[in-house]
Amino acid sequence: MKFKYIDLESWPRYDAFKHFTKNSVMTYAVNADVDITGIFDVLKNNNLSFYPTMTWAVMKLVNKHQEFRLSYDYNGKLGYFEEVSPCYTILHKDTETISFLSTPFTDNLIEYHDAQRADMTEFANSTEIHPREIAADTVNVSCLPWLSFNSIQYNVYWGDTYFLPIITWGKFYEKEGRTLMPLSFQIHHAAADGFQVSRFFKELEELVNNLEDYLK
Repeated sequence: MKFKYIDLESWPRYDAFKHFTKNSVMTYAVNADVDITGIFDVLKNNNLSFYPTMTWAVMKLVNKHQEFRLSYDYNGKLGYFEEVSPCYTILHKDTETISFLSTPFTDNLIEYHDAQRADMTEFANSTEIHPREIAADTVNVSCLPWLSFNSIQYNVYWGDTYFLPIITWGKFYEKEGRTLMPLSFQIHHAAADGFQVSRFFKELEELVNNLEDYLK
């Protein structure tokens, strides 16, 4: 886990960070549909599963942007992780309980996909909510494949000091010949504004609809 500290005095976002951590503390969630029409042929032709593939796509973009990796260290000093991995959930259908897992992120789609699928298989019958340790350099991602929601927002107890995003996507559906998927992106306003979050949605659409470019 590599952590880089921020020189606050030279950081362009320092004034905004102070404002949203001192004067107007807030988190917010942006909920929007993502066009994922182009992903399905690539999944079928390469024997890829949707969940680990979408997890990889989301995490690739999180790792692309420093503002989505912002955190305090254990001593309360601000910085950012050089790279983060996902902390995702799996459902145990027999007990209707969940476990949290983390698969180390790698920029190679196939390698990451196979690693997450192997982890999900290994812990499919776990009775623990944390079958193994979850490191600090992880971002919470999850999926609600049973529901095409309009909005999700999480009430995080320590949300005033938690700067990493929380990302959830839901059940996709067809509309006017396209496949759309609802996605929620929640983050502390001190870390990012609407511009950065809007860019994430745009980049995610571009990535998943050109996924074959990442298999070369």
